[in-house]
Amino acid sequence: MVRPPPGNYGVTGSRPEPGRPLRWSRTVLLVDGALLIGIGLFASGAAIQSYVDGSGPFSTVVQDQPYVVGFVESGLLIAVIGAGLLAASRRPHPRWHGWAVLAHGTLIAIDLGFLDTLGSIGVPTTVVIALALLHAVSIAAHGWRIAVLWGTAARATSVLE
Repeated sequence: MVRPPPGNYGVTGSRPEPGRPLRWSRTVLLVDGALLIGIGLFASGAAIQSYVDGSGPFSTVVQDQPYVVGFVESGLLIAVIGAGLLAASRRPHPRWHGWAVLAHGTLIAIDLGFLDTLGSIGVPTTVVIALALLHAVSIAAHGWRIAVLWGTAARATSVLE
């Protein structure tokens, strides 16, 4: 059996481009996590503001309504997903990118599946489409990182065999 030369092989066990695949994975996870945290906290804050004093983007829908809880919960869950991706950026691995693809896939399905409902509460269709495109770009970026990291690991494994 041929042993690889000593060195840091990163998370994937490969060494073709030292640091580059992991640097891009860190960047994708970091940017995506930060965006989700910001969007989630903004959405929750806007829902709370609309509930409390009737101002804000959801003022006509959630003021003094009990279902504001769902708006706040969904925004905070998006922020939690973002925090998970932010934490994962410290040690990127294809599974974290897969988790992000599942999260964004769920969010895009909800956005597009409830397009009429969101429109009835005053959310413009262009905003929903913009969010769906943002999720699609995130899915593409994470899918790209999965392909690169798994491809890098497969090349390293085939060299060792």
